[in-house]
Amino acid sequence: MDNRGPNMCIRECTHYKGCSGVNYRRDTLTCQLLSVSLPGDQLKYSEGFSFANLDNYTLEGDSCLPTNPCNEHEKCVPLNMNGHVCLSYRAPCDAQPCTNGGICSNQVNSYLCTCPDEWTGPHCEINLCGVKMDCSDLKSPICKTGIYQTNMNSTFNVLCEMNDNGGGWTVFQRRMNGNVDFYRDWDSYKLGFGNMSDEFWLGDALAYHNGKMFSTKDKNNMKCAQDYKGAWWYNACHHSNLNGQYLSGTHASVADGLNWKQWRGQYYSLKSTRMMFRRA
Repeated sequence: MDNRGPNMCIRECTHYKGCSGVNYRRDTLTCQLLSVSLPGDQLKYSEGFSFANLDNYTLEGDSCLPTNPCNEHEKCVPLNMNGHVCLSYRAPCDAQPCTNGGICSNQVNSYLCTCPDEWTGPHCEINLCGVKMDCSDLKSPICKTGIYQTNMNSTFNVLCEMNDNGGGWTVFQRRMNGNVDFYRDWDSYKLGFGNMSDEFWLGDALAYHNGKMFSTKDKNNMKCAQDYKGAWWYNACHHSNLNGQYLSGTHASVADGLNWKQWRGQYYSLKSTRMMFRRA
């Protein structure tokens, strides 16, 4: 509601049953009527606006004052000093225009959606945490670590790590308890397997890593995958084997666990691993 002075703004509020306050902007003569009893409607901190609570004002001068005689969702229209008529109106928020958990603020003939952190837009319809290619698209720290849907060439889920080293990491491998068998064939690694809430391999594995071909037990280079019970970018044969057997600590066999030679050696299988990538 525009082109009203502050007193007219407050008086207009008294005519609407349920209006409890106003936001008024002096430079544009803009008046917002607020039902502050509803969640999110008390817009005391709207930038550039001054808030006034109707409880602090006693107005007289027409037949709708000082106490509005109409019912909820009715506007009192004064006819003269001794008469009035109550006209029903539909609160804009009754239509539930705010989506994705947005809180609707009733105003006269309009509404305002206050969106959760991950959403924006007039109706909270734009997802700030929408993944297009990979987790690098997410806006950390607004977006939390979790499973998101990517819409690159096809739709599929990815696990995004948003807490470590600036966030935006796409997790493509995780080992943590031995629940999932990683000694699998080429097609399994190409398609992916496991569960993103547990252990998994994302799939569509990188065919090469620093010039080394990826090998599985049925597509094997120099028998490394068979000898060391894994799937990896082997090169006669490995210094790391993070898709090997889950042996959880010290083991007698040689280099067939989750080994990292330069760190814990070839007789110690790591208890958890996570492999991630992020666009530069």
